[in-house]
Amino acid sequence: MADFYSVCLVLVLSGKLAQSSPLSKCPVLHTRWNQMIQTNLNHLCRTAGQFPLQCISETTDFRFPLKALNALESDGAVIIVREVLQQSLNVLGKDHPWGAWNATCLESLQSDLYQQTKQLEACAKETQGGKLANSANGAPSPSPIKVKRYFQRMNSFLATNQQSRCAWELVHLELKGCFLFITQLLNKLKE
Repeated sequence: MADFYSVCLVLVLSGKLAQSSPLSKCPVLHTRWNQMIQTNLNHLCRTAGQFPLQCISETTDFRFPLKALNALESDGAVIIVREVLQQSLNVLGKDHPWGAWNATCLESLQSDLYQQTKQLEACAKETQGGKLANSANGAPSPSPIKVKRYFQRMNSFLATNQQSRCAWELVHLELKGCFLFITQLLNKLKE
């Protein structure tokens, strides 16, 4: 139980480091990032209780596209952050076959993710001249596609495991890692 709260505390505190990100092309991401990440992590940390002991033996590697995403420059960060938030919202929008998560926190997180996604989408369109997630040659950028595939693996895992509680708990932990990655990405771009 202490490990769970330690992870949540580290995630929340790491959000504070991104508050002065120079991504001024996107004021929402630049000025409100600290609030956004803290809100998301607080809601996500409160949705579930203690990790069920019966799930400890279950593991999976969703293969987060860390290498491709670490190569991003600030222009691509807005698109990737938006994509991660959108895909997180899609996963969390699925019906949970059991009531183990705090429904109020889950609904608050979904609402916040929806609003943040829309704000970042508008920002990305504005900074990209009306285009969303295209590379210089007009083809879709590989990074958002890799993020979508990553989340497709999560959805497949949930389906394969019949949306069991353990499957959802592993996805829950993975989503925390996604929010931590966003913080680390913005910290990297801040330097």
